[in-house]
Amino acid sequence: MDTRSLRTRLGSVKIPESIDVIGLKDPDEFGLTPDPFGPINPIDPPRIPELENVFRPPWENNRLRPCNTTLQEGCYTLTFRPANTPWWGNMFVGTLRVESVGRGYRISGDLYRRGLLLSLPVQGIEHSFQRLQGASDEEADAGGVIPIYKRRQYSSYLKGTSASMFSVSFNNSPCTFTLNFDEFDYSHPATGFSGSFPTSAARTLRYVMNAVKTNGSYTGKAFSGSKELGSVSMRWVSSSFRRATLKMHKLQGSELPPQVGSEDMRSIFQTAGWDVSVSTDNTALPKPSSLSSQVATACWTSGNLHRFMQTVPGYDPAILDTDWQAHLVAVPATLGCSRGIMFDSSGDLNDVKREGAATFSHDGFPVSNSSNFGTAEDELMKDHPRAFLRSAAHEVGHTFNQIHQGFEGGSDNSIMTVTPSVADVIAGAGQSFPDDINLGFNETVRQHLIHQPDPAVRPGAMEFFGAAVVTPQADQIAVVDEAVVTVKPNSQTVRLGEPLPLKWSLENTSDAPMVVPSSLCMQSLTARISVTGPRGDIRFVRPVDIEVCGHHKMQTLSKDETLSSGVTLYYGTEGFAFSEPGTHTIEVILLWQIAGASVMASGSAEVWVSYPVTAADNDIAAQLLHPCVGECVALGDSVLVPEAKSRIKAAMAIQAKHPACERIKKLGLSGTTSTRKKSSSKK
Repeated sequence: MDTRSLRTRLGSVKIPESIDVIGLKDPDEFGLTPDPFGPINPIDPPRIPELENVFRPPWENNRLRPCNTTLQEGCYTLTFRPANTPWWGNMFVGTLRVESVGRGYRISGDLYRRGLLLSLPVQGIEHSFQRLQGASDEEADAGGVIPIYKRRQYSSYLKGTSASMFSVSFNNSPCTFTLNFDEFDYSHPATGFSGSFPTSAARTLRYVMNAVKTNGSYTGKAFSGSKELGSVSMRWVSSSFRRATLKMHKLQGSELPPQVGSEDMRSIFQTAGWDVSVSTDNTALPKPSSLSSQVATACWTSGNLHRFMQTVPGYDPAILDTDWQAHLVAVPATLGCSRGIMFDSSGDLNDVKREGAATFSHDGFPVSNSSNFGTAEDELMKDHPRAFLRSAAHEVGHTFNQIHQGFEGGSDNSIMTVTPSVADVIAGAGQSFPDDINLGFNETVRQHLIHQPDPAVRPGAMEFFGAAVVTPQADQIAVVDEAVVTVKPNSQTVRLGEPLPLKWSLENTSDAPMVVPSSLCMQSLTARISVTGPRGDIRFVRPVDIEVCGHHKMQTLSKDETLSSGVTLYYGTEGFAFSEPGTHTIEVILLWQIAGASVMASGSAEVWVSYPVTAADNDIAAQLLHPCVGECVALGDSVLVPEAKSRIKAAMAIQAKHPACERIKKLGLSGTTSTRKKSSSKK
């Protein structure tokens, strides 16, 4: 199999993250005693007048001493002022997180650009000048509160790579230490806040710091190589690493997850070092009139959950620039609706990512999901508080962009493992579900929540990327030659603006049974589709409706058996699959794990995108090749994206029998709402 550009074809997403343990705390690691030089001036040396003006030993006025700086764990405010910047000019503020790990640290930070100060009041201008000349951002760290900055001002992520906490200094000089970082610049999108990070750092930085009189405060210089970049300062403000707010509301007929003993949402997020303020509104809210067609006890669409969130008291997406605010809404969706979902991905109505999640209080633990639910089997979440709280916290974890642990390291008894797998793990350990549920994050997720960049975890910033953030390297993937993937487009020729029905199948051609996922759907990223255009450029078709909280079991595929799935190939979050005429190659890569090892199989097919030959071809393409129509087709919901409806009507008015318009009509999107089915079938 061709492994060139494999990570691009798999839709790999780069999110930099500090993982190394750096800066040993204990000087004994250097083979030193607490005072390695011993007494430097035990006796007065003999006086030699002839040499007094030639050589004056250092111990006459000073004494060398070893220094070992110990940083307090938690969050620090961070300020960087570039060299030669006037007091009113650009500077950078942010936070630095210092996690104590064994005998060292794990360190990461985020910088935001503070814009020009173009005006100051005449009264108090001297005070303002003095404050701005100071190294720290007094407004941000006053009162020991972790600061929050505007998303559009985000500049870069600092990945801690090494540190030296030990130095040698004179008695009358401050102790110094050095922190080294790779800096990754953030690329903002034209609209919204879901940008991207590069695969490699823009530059390396070195902070040479020393303590000042204020406890927990440090100041120093920033360097890139030998070049001095400016001044930098940091001040400890909190033992927590990050802070956020969670607001919980419930629809009439539903219930919110309760506190279980001393454990609740706040204590769960404390296991990851987060300070989460929880606001619970126990007032049962009526179903909005706009949702009259949504049956409260049925499974809810993502769009309708988003609509409900928009009606809860205090909802305001603008607050996300001053508060990392997430919403949890409870609805009485019944057994079989998968317990909950982080809906603000496929159901995003306002292009503000990861604002909210839902918990389904009247869903629960069907035996079809697991045979290890114990006393909770086929019962409802509301009747099992510990499992209910765990499931709701799991969905909130998705809101902070965390993924299932089956994708990284394997399932365990922790919050970000899916509920059926938690039950299986607990049973495997000889324990009981739900009594032995662990209400905490594991170390992998804890590290992510502490050290992933702000845009990756704060609500309203980067979109949910799912398993794309843990895509393995080519040399870590085993290619299964006996797993044959056949890709079948509905037609070999399509027009510009025409959606293309696409099917693919996986056949076991070996003589032995093969372990495969029970679903090969695109939305779960088990199937990853890319299109290579006529110029050789590769576009990964990232699902608009990525499956946030699906649970797909593994199954055995016997010899000559086939498993199939399909999608309407048209649009992904990175653009249209076919945006120009010519030959396009569609590749479907199936990627899954067996016992922690990544395996894959792939297949491809070619289609021809016709050149426009009439004015109608051009005009219809102009109407349909718009992101709002793309989202409409991908989601199967013309109501979800209002502008799409008018564009589709305009295209129909030009030529209703045009192939692109005919296909839109067959999808049920010419004026009515339709929900696309995800399918996998075993033959």
